[in-house]
Amino acid sequence: MANTKTKSVKDSNLETSFLALKTAIELGQVSCLSKVKYKPQVEVLNRILLEAKSKRAKAIDEHCWITKDRPTVAEDADYAIYPFPIVTKYILEDLCKLLKREQISSLKEPLDKLSYLICDTIKTYDEASLDTPKQILLLTAIIKSLKSKQFSDTNLVAQILKNIYFWRKDWKTVNQLGFTDQTSLVNALKEFSKYLPIPSSKIST
Repeated sequence: MANTKTKSVKDSNLETSFLALKTAIELGQVSCLSKVKYKPQVEVLNRILLEAKSKRAKAIDEHCWITKDRPTVAEDADYAIYPFPIVTKYILEDLCKLLKREQISSLKEPLDKLSYLICDTIKTYDEASLDTPKQILLLTAIIKSLKSKQFSDTNLVAQILKNIYFWRKDWKTVNQLGFTDQTSLVNALKEFSKYLPIPSSKIST
């Protein structure tokens, strides 16, 4: 019951933010968020900002109950982490397995280059954030190859694509909104913070 109530509050807050932002966009009152059209986009921004809020709270030694109850503020956005696409060791293992079965050159070349660039990070953390244009272009080439229908193991290809899409979906969303780097994302989140509802405990009765 508690989980249902919490989800209901979150959904209500998300709807409130979405409608407030939609109105501001229609009135020409936003500078960074004019491309926002759908609630899932607001959900991504909200999640990134809440994660930033938690990071700032730890950085300033704020007690968890204070963080939980206080409004999210523009200063929290400074601690946001840009959601670059991520490649996990399991994605790489599946790609290598696929390549071992079928030597498709359009996959081998970008996979070899990307593996070389991120191998040390993968060995240490089991995943790597693709934070350079070159790495992202190589991932794009890999996706293009996987979608070319050259492979007979369609189930493995579908599983790899599903995992790749999962780990790059937030990056795709913020890019579609025009936030292509850390600075543009932080500026957008600072503006977005204006449209978040005030926690109910802070509303005067």
